[in-house]
Amino acid sequence: MKKKQIALLLASAMAVSSLTGCGQGQEATTSNKESSSVATEATETTIEAVKNFNEEGYPIVNEEVTLKVLLGIRDADNMCDPDEMPSVQHLEELTGINLEWEVVKASDWSTKLNLMFASEEYPDVILSVWNDVDFEEYGVTQKVLMPLDDLIEEYLPTYTERIDMEEADPTISLVASDGQQYSVGYMNGGGDIIGNHFFVNQTWLDALNLELPTDIESLTDTLRAFKGQDLNGNGIADEIPFTTRLVNNASGGVPYFLSLFGVPYHDSNWLYIDNNKEVQLVPAQEGFRSCMEWLHVCYKEGLLDVELFSQDGATMNTKINGNQVGFASTYNPLSNWKKATAEMFSLYIPDETTLIQRGYDMARPAAYITVANEHPEATMRLLDAMLDSELQWRMYWGESENAAKDRGWNYNDAGMIETWVSPDAKAETVVNRLGVCTLFFAPPKTYGQSYVESASSLAKLGLVEEYLNKGIVQKYSYQLLNLVKLDASQNEQRALTETEVNNAVMEHMATFIKQGVTDDSWKAFQSVLDNMKADEYIKMYQDGINKLNIK
Repeated sequence: MKKKQIALLLASAMAVSSLTGCGQGQEATTSNKESSSVATEATETTIEAVKNFNEEGYPIVNEEVTLKVLLGIRDADNMCDPDEMPSVQHLEELTGINLEWEVVKASDWSTKLNLMFASEEYPDVILSVWNDVDFEEYGVTQKVLMPLDDLIEEYLPTYTERIDMEEADPTISLVASDGQQYSVGYMNGGGDIIGNHFFVNQTWLDALNLELPTDIESLTDTLRAFKGQDLNGNGIADEIPFTTRLVNNASGGVPYFLSLFGVPYHDSNWLYIDNNKEVQLVPAQEGFRSCMEWLHVCYKEGLLDVELFSQDGATMNTKINGNQVGFASTYNPLSNWKKATAEMFSLYIPDETTLIQRGYDMARPAAYITVANEHPEATMRLLDAMLDSELQWRMYWGESENAAKDRGWNYNDAGMIETWVSPDAKAETVVNRLGVCTLFFAPPKTYGQSYVESASSLAKLGLVEEYLNKGIVQKYSYQLLNLVKLDASQNEQRALTETEVNNAVMEHMATFIKQGVTDDSWKAFQSVLDNMKADEYIKMYQDGINKLNIK
């Protein structure tokens, strides 16, 4: 890349010389001199930038440069200013690059991103693991994001070496419709292919001398048995047999219970691939109706949390941690609930009519470079520095002993990094690390060589294994849909249909849970979907899946 840049500079200088030689008369000569002066200044500036950049070693630049970073985080994340984080300060000292951070929460992300692209005032880097940046629109179509293939090959050796270690390229999910990559990927280990699991309060079962339910019928009977009992022993009628919340893509949300009726759910595009490699629309399935009918029964009988339509995740988890709940769904109790709470619940293993969504070990887009960036080579080397095994761990987990003094990490005797948490560890209100919002790339083999799985991660993998052994996980991952490349027109139609379908589904789910489902209301719902050209939406993805020739 550096050689290419120098060649361009020489070409520019030659062009200036040719302009000077072809002038006619004094006016042309004056004009050529002015053009030559401007071009020469620009060339000298670029040459100085090249001289300031070191292809190897540290610092990356000899004289400090500043990069503006737009950092997308989740609403639940609560962190100190990145400038105050020791890991970030170390990164800046190591590389010679100063970072100016603008932190944006998920609820404000779309608004911020739209205003930014409309104003053409771009940051140098966008770092967003959990908030979408449409690289088809802003990379392929509008050319605001830089294609990174050449830069990755030349300046991201840590990244490419880790990709080469895997049997299959986990970054295939990042290739755009034009065959180029516009982002550096995020990947934290592997094998964690199931989003949500289901859990029953074992202490309540023991108190009532009940067995763990094994299907919808016995589960419903269990919920009925929980109702009206002072099972947490506080003398208050605050027990809730079953809690969830009406959101389209969050741990423990209503849509995940569709899996219990044979309809795997994973995201707000409301599509899945069945065992015959056919793309299906989730709300068009009979299992969707059956799930809504069951939820209505639970709601009508007072088994289902009446606050499901309004409560957020924190409120729901407060109830669970307060021993008020008998049945719930979550990604991983040890990471989402208190340890003592997690130990009170047993995994509900449903029968074979269940079909759980399957994930896939593929990277998700994380770091982007915009065309405003005047130092793309230095930026890529900065990203490579962030991927150093220890530094990416520090940026994710914090220092080896953070402010809480009761959690941290260390190297074990085998030279691997492991985390530790004392039994009396306190939850941090403000974290001194980027956590899951940092750039982290450790596919399965890299992770296995560098890091020891935490107790929470091992527990999660155990939950996945339980459902896999039961044979209730779908054959084809929903993430194969992400490999379907759509052109600009198709992508625009996809976004429109996705939004319309999602809004209709969420509205009708609320009505169905409250009022139940009749033949007429179900037929009307299907007509709404038909009017949104859902069949064209499905066909668009089906054509793409057919081209992938998946086995």
